[in-house]
Amino acid sequence: MEIAISKEFMYKETKKLIQYIFGLPESISIEIKGILISSSKDEQKIIKAINKCYNDAYSDVDIEMKIKLNETEYNNNSPIYSDCISSLGFQDDILGMSHYRTESHGEVIRVCKMNGMRFNLIVNALCKEETVTLPHGYVVESLEKADNFWFIAVQALGKLMRKDYLISTHLTHMLVQETLVLQMNIRDNEKNTNVHRYGYAEKLNYLSIYNDESTMPSFLKVSDETYNHISKLLYSAVKSYDGLSVSLNDLYKSRIEKYLAIWEFYCKE
Repeated sequence: MEIAISKEFMYKETKKLIQYIFGLPESISIEIKGILISSSKDEQKIIKAINKCYNDAYSDVDIEMKIKLNETEYNNNSPIYSDCISSLGFQDDILGMSHYRTESHGEVIRVCKMNGMRFNLIVNALCKEETVTLPHGYVVESLEKADNFWFIAVQALGKLMRKDYLISTHLTHMLVQETLVLQMNIRDNEKNTNVHRYGYAEKLNYLSIYNDESTMPSFLKVSDETYNHISKLLYSAVKSYDGLSVSLNDLYKSRIEKYLAIWEFYCKE
């Protein structure tokens, strides 16, 4: 997949999502950057909203959705759309996703698609009886964790490209920790126990990747030493996590190439 993130690309992706949202029976309204969008055909307002959102290729679009829920769903402290994300038109095109319920009976879903498009969906709910129940589905915990990992990886990359080395490094170290968790899971499986009085002088998978620069894409390296350190660590974390996940989970599909395609595009900007 060729990555080509631009203002026009962001407009097309946003308009497509708006069409899905307005097609939902529970949908009430959509607002972007304080601009009320009346329909997917309201092109001038959508363009105006995208102009407010777009700063660079690392930008995302904040979409505030107002919806109606029946009393049961309204009062549940459970997902609204994150366990039925296909309702919003997302299929097998999500690279990373993070979500949480809000105190105001809503939900925030942050998504990065495999084509590099990023959305922050802020769902605000009203209680209205006789509203159809949403088509909730079962979410595999390990895949949900993977979604969250890759969303943080996208955040870390965006911060790196914008030269926010503090936050990028902080997020990258969070990713490294997740690779260690996977390695510990593998060790537990191999030893048939999660109790280990002593360790086994294990080789750290991410560190092996970090120390082998011959496998790293050339676009990772620039003239800035701090950038290069974070870049190497971030690459090592995502490469390690992806490989370990493939070996641990038959349901997991590798995402590293999609992520690197976005990274390479960012480097050209």
